Amino acid sequence: MQKLIKQHSEILGKNDHIITLKRPKDKPEWINEEEAKNRPKELKIREIKTGDKILITTFLDKKTMSVQIIKKLYKERWHIEVDFRNIKITLGLSTFKCKTPEMVEKEMWTHFLAYNIIRLIPHSIIRCYQEK
Repeated sequence: MQKLIKQHSEILGKNDHIITLKRPKDKPEWINEEEAKNRPKELKIREIKTGDKILITTFLDKKTMSVQIIKKLYKERWHIEVDFRNIKITLGLSTFKCKTPEMVEKEMWTHFLAYNIIRLIPHSIIRCYQEK
């Protein structure tokens, strides 16, 4: 296991800072020589501590992406991940039955459509009762 060299580059605010990760000198066994040559020597990431979570992003400019915006995006992303999990488990899309890429795409879109219709039904019922 390789160790990344972590350096604090810049403090943007309380619990908000940029870190520089230096590439290890030795390449991992699973990377070929060509890929190893093309790896960046360092990577800058932004680390935001929010309670028990640490959010990591490559949005480095705090004026463009405030901590509040990043937290909001993370929350939205979490809902998307939960929806993907529900699609995979509830609708049985953890494995595809089709063989060609075109048919897999159709199968995927069919499941997305079914999921959205299923999600729409409770909202429609609630709206119907609220109007009465």
